[in-house]
Amino acid sequence: MASSPCFIRSGARNGATTPNSKNGLSTANNNPRQPASDRRVSNFSIMEKRNRAISAFYLLFFSAWMSCGVAHAGNWSGFYDKKTLTYWGEQMPPGINENLHEVVWPKLTQEEKEALAGAVLSFPPEDSKHPMNFYAQANGQRKTIVMPISSLRFYGDLAMAYAWLNTNKYSLDPVTDYLAMLKYQWPAKLATKPYRPLEVLGIPASAREDSHVYNVFQRAFGTCVVFVMAHELGHLYYGHPSYDTVSAEVARANEEQADQFALEIMRRIGEALGMPLFFTILAHLEPYSGDVGYLENRARSTHPVTAGRIRAIARALEKSSEDYSRTGANPARKSLEIRNVATQLDVIAVNLEDKGVQELLRQKGLSAQPELLGPRRPGEISSMAAGESTDSHVLFTGAYQGDWIDAKGTSLPGELILKRQGENVTGTYSFGVGTVTLKGVIDGEQLYYNWKWGTDYFGKGVLRAATPAGEELSGTWGYTKADKGAGTWKLRRKGR
Repeated sequence: MASSPCFIRSGARNGATTPNSKNGLSTANNNPRQPASDRRVSNFSIMEKRNRAISAFYLLFFSAWMSCGVAHAGNWSGFYDKKTLTYWGEQMPPGINENLHEVVWPKLTQEEKEALAGAVLSFPPEDSKHPMNFYAQANGQRKTIVMPISSLRFYGDLAMAYAWLNTNKYSLDPVTDYLAMLKYQWPAKLATKPYRPLEVLGIPASAREDSHVYNVFQRAFGTCVVFVMAHELGHLYYGHPSYDTVSAEVARANEEQADQFALEIMRRIGEALGMPLFFTILAHLEPYSGDVGYLENRARSTHPVTAGRIRAIARALEKSSEDYSRTGANPARKSLEIRNVATQLDVIAVNLEDKGVQELLRQKGLSAQPELLGPRRPGEISSMAAGESTDSHVLFTGAYQGDWIDAKGTSLPGELILKRQGENVTGTYSFGVGTVTLKGVIDGEQLYYNWKWGTDYFGKGVLRAATPAGEELSGTWGYTKADKGAGTWKLRRKGR
């Protein structure tokens, strides 16, 4: 029986919620370290609003090109090594089982308990079909919710990254950039590079020791561990068949019915804060209409995520916001919090069906580089630019700020990083929704380069020193074989 993925924090007894806590969803305190091998949810929605507002401009800016798309990533075997999966396979199940029996089960009606009697959790090491693949199976009287360790660990890493970045007031954009990168580059382009969430996003090993980070994490985690189990219980309760035996329309209807069952359980418990994080990540991993194999991937999907489904959840939360308020110390604040969650879900739904935003995310995914996705402050373009030395006076090397300007005079502000070895130069230009790579050769006081953004957009260009020491650069760029005609550069060394 198919289901929708959800996010769960990993850790011994982590995910165990204490039934006498205020909202029923605070995790237990035990949190062992992983082996060496290994607040502001609305910020995601704000980022998506920004992307949507500029999507029409970027599609116009690159109107000379046709988008070919790429295949949706398929085989996720080996994303985590065997040692990591074995370790967490011992640590995680006790706490997650505790969620089922001490948080979810007491909130079921007697009729629901009878229908779901005997339901158990299963924890296979990994799932190769999707990085977060959770599902339910029914075989006669045996009812099983399958929660692969690899899927649990994947969300655990992302949840901790979100909590640490958010608490320390870093931008959350790298999280969604990372997801887009995985979607379009795994495994072919990432197998020899750092690719797991915590290492790419630059989250320190001590992150979980910060009590505030851990508290932020607890709420987001607690919501989703309960939601995913309640959702799968909904599939079992209604006796939904496997999706390979029903039409896409029936599959979507079954997903929404399981959602409504889960939301009723969440209403009884009184918590839903993690929903925007949940569906933000799902939306970034979904196949988009511009991707190669889109129809085939959608047909194979065991957990269809649609804008309509997300909107239905938003409406249910709005309708029951006053019920949620009964579980908080400040009822008015809790009710407002739930309505804000519904608003954030509406934004995610709009973006999920916006082809302009989809194209932006696709190009971000194709052009993203792991070394540029570390922590950065809001407004900074890349972590490399933030830490690059700016005291070099060598021509065509160092960090620059400025604009990549199209032929109509509209600019894409960003940061250019150039690295020089002899007369050869490599570089990246990061401008918020993607990273352009450059590679060129110096001739006198001019840099002749080739540029590329994702797989579809490329061309040539020339950069020139506008001042003797190279403190300012100017130049031209063009499409395909032209080094001019599409626009110009205007840059100044960072810090000057």
